Amino acid sequence: MITPEQNRKLAEWAGFKFYQPIEEGAIDVIDPEGSAYLSPSKLAIPDFYNDLNACFRWLVPNFPSGIRLMMLGQLRNDKGYFCSIGGGYLAYYYTESYKPAEALCLAILKMIGET
Repeated sequence: MITPEQNRKLAEWAGFKFYQPIEEGAIDVIDPEGSAYLSPSKLAIPDFYNDLNACFRWLVPNFPSGIRLMMLGQLRNDKGYFCSIGGGYLAYYYTESYKPAEALCLAILKMIGET
């Protein structure tokens, strides 16, 4: 499972900017397209762990050029989904999970050195 801290690391890697506002406990967020959100709005940070669409919208476009992504389902070991990221100068990062979005997130976290 992806922790809130790991989800935030993914968001930062995708280009989200976080600002500490005057109001205690809230965080202002600006997404890579320039839209601003006030936390604790549920729209502030995508739920990458559960949302494969958000992963492909915000995370995959940030892959370095020459990187290949491979996702497979229904593995023999019943983990469900396999994800591999790599190519070019980058080593291959492999993960397995019951959720495709989680498999992708875990592979990206490995790639950026956050696991």
